Amino acid sequence: MISVCERLAPRTVDGPSLRFWKSIGRWVPWLWLAAASVANASVLSASDSYSVEGIVRELHVGLSEVTFTLDHHAASFTLVNPQASIRVIDLLEAAKRSRSSVSVEFDPASGFVRDDQPMPIFLARSIFYQGERAEAAMGAATEPPSKDPATAAFIRGVAEFEGTRYSEAVESLSSALAGALPPRLTGSAYKVRGLALSGWVFDDSNGPTAEGDVRLAAALKDMVEWVRASPDDPQARYAIAGVLHSLGAYEEAIATYRDIATQWPKEQYWSAIRTGIIEREQGHYPEALKVLDDLVARAGAQSGMPFHYHRAWTLLELNRPADAVVEMDQGMQFQPNYAWAYVMRSCAYASQGQFARALEDQRKALSILRGLPPRGLVGDRFNLDRASAVERELADEVASGATEARKQSCGGYWREPEHPRARSPVLPNPALPPLPRHIEKPETVPLLWIGLLILLGVGAIALIVESRRRQAR
Repeated sequence: MISVCERLAPRTVDGPSLRFWKSIGRWVPWLWLAAASVANASVLSASDSYSVEGIVRELHVGLSEVTFTLDHHAASFTLVNPQASIRVIDLLEAAKRSRSSVSVEFDPASGFVRDDQPMPIFLARSIFYQGERAEAAMGAATEPPSKDPATAAFIRGVAEFEGTRYSEAVESLSSALAGALPPRLTGSAYKVRGLALSGWVFDDSNGPTAEGDVRLAAALKDMVEWVRASPDDPQARYAIAGVLHSLGAYEEAIATYRDIATQWPKEQYWSAIRTGIIEREQGHYPEALKVLDDLVARAGAQSGMPFHYHRAWTLLELNRPADAVVEMDQGMQFQPNYAWAYVMRSCAYASQGQFARALEDQRKALSILRGLPPRGLVGDRFNLDRASAVERELADEVASGATEARKQSCGGYWREPEHPRARSPVLPNPALPPLPRHIEKPETVPLLWIGLLILLGVGAIALIVESRRRQAR
């Protein structure tokens, strides 16, 4: 089956794009990249349009502006005319409630940064969710673009990264880091350059290469700088763990996920899912299932497509296809338009000889994949071709009246590892330097609420005193 949500990286809840943690093409000294980006800086025009995909993490609805962020994405997005974009807001709220993926089309030339935020904000043009597209009312950005060359290169690099133009993003961000980038943006520039490096590797080849490993090692260095700049951001540790995974440092990646769950108890959901992925990739199927079942034992029943998808995948590897179907049925309650869920269930049906049902699911998956906004990634084209080939194979089985179970139609997708890889020689031992620890800050009551409570208390006391006075009369 396809390695969905494996590296917890690119852009879908669990889809093949979710491989933020696979890196780039050819090693080029950073100074050369910085110089080249000054000479060859890409120009983003208002006619360009990029699409990103992910789960809505934060959503703030105001009278004059709506801002939102997506899981595993660097940028924030805004709607500058909320009153004229009500349907867009409705879809965003529905997606956030259901923890389902949305596709966002944005204007890459509209980016700006605010003094209190470390990442650029871009104007959203439209939202695509559960088969429905809603257009946002367009207008001017709430703040003008930056005139500082380093900051402008940083904003451009983030837009290029979100638009999957990874090599250009690396050049722009290297230019920003070589210039007089404000210190508050430096950690963000390292973050996005590291993610761009890993994304570039994933789209550059269908498996590990020596050149790719060198670029992943460069991404790892950038991600360490991200952790140092933002020690309280668990996503920085996830990025590091994903790169370690891609470089075959399985035990170190698992230890990093374990550390994330220890420092951020609320992250045990994703920590368990990704640990299970690594165990499964190594062929440790009982251990992979145990990781997910232990999560349920600790925290109760789990929801969301990612949990059910990866549990179903593990059950398939354990030759329990009927149980995998049940698991995917549960997952589809949360995300009924997730293409790779249908691919997974199609595989489970084919593994039981139920080819008519398998074909129906495969065709549903293809209809969803063909309706997604194109991103120009090699892996996307590869996966669409493979899914189409599987559809033809299943149609032949149905036409022949076959009933014998088979798994030949499962797998064969982009970056799906056939076996564990050896730990890359580019990694030092240990792979990571000491990293700063996250310090849990005690929750504080806002001063406004404290003042309000004091006023209410004083008022209540005054009322009691006045009441007793009247009774004394």
